[in-house]
Amino acid sequence: MNVVAIEPRTHNVIIKRAYDTSSSVRQSRQLSRDLKNLAKGTIIMAAVKEDAAESLTTNVQEFFGAQGSKEIFNLDLNENWVFIGVKDQNKFTEKRGPGVGVGLILSFSETVKTVKKKFKATEGGSRIEFESAGYADGNFASITVENEPVLTREQAKRGINVVALDGRTHKVIFTKVYDTHAEAAASKALAADFSKAPKGSVIIAVIKDEAQRLLTNEARDAFAKMGSEEIRNLAYRDAWGFVGVSGQKVFGEQRAAKGSKVRAAMTLSYSKAVKE
Repeated sequence: MNVVAIEPRTHNVIIKRAYDTSSSVRQSRQLSRDLKNLAKGTIIMAAVKEDAAESLTTNVQEFFGAQGSKEIFNLDLNENWVFIGVKDQNKFTEKRGPGVGVGLILSFSETVKTVKKKFKATEGGSRIEFESAGYADGNFASITVENEPVLTREQAKRGINVVALDGRTHKVIFTKVYDTHAEAAASKALAADFSKAPKGSVIIAVIKDEAQRLLTNEARDAFAKMGSEEIRNLAYRDAWGFVGVSGQKVFGEQRAAKGSKVRAAMTLSYSKAVKE
């Protein structure tokens, strides 16, 4: 079975692999694991060449069945089968039989459901936008200030990605990633760095992948002091974005549980970020 999986927003290829489910149960099991690990909304294309049925496991059949396929359960020796679908959204097309072929047009809006929220804008100042997604929901994060990327999806890493801006100029002071999923020292470093930030600094934080596992109360307190409410509710692989001001409870934030993503925008003015 030949499988191609592509990322729903960019349509970049995630998986491009042939699994010999005709003669190898091991290959069939590997296919099942790879499919299970794909994020919700991933576009999956599968096509059989020669034979794929002899050693095809029930787990693989059940996976495609959960995406809407009926023909996967009828696939026989040396039969052709093609499938195009979207993981966990029941959007698919398929065909089984001799010399089959199918086509389907999938747009970004069809394949990915997102949670969106806009914070009330302030007159003047800089427009700040962020997005966040946990591992199972796209695994990305980014931040832009005045339409200029200060953290791209490619630069973002697992954990809490932080960009700090000067409160007056909104120029970047520092950019840092705290892997509070895997590194025990990351929470302490985050709290220490925040305590050193000049009063009035704009703190922007977004999660990529996962950040809750080793996140300590000390690190949570650093955000709570700026007004965050959702930092206390953060769970495994949640999406979360935060914009706050050091030393003040001026903030905007958005959290979504595993299964959704967050995108938000707010305008932060000089007068809001720094009290004279």
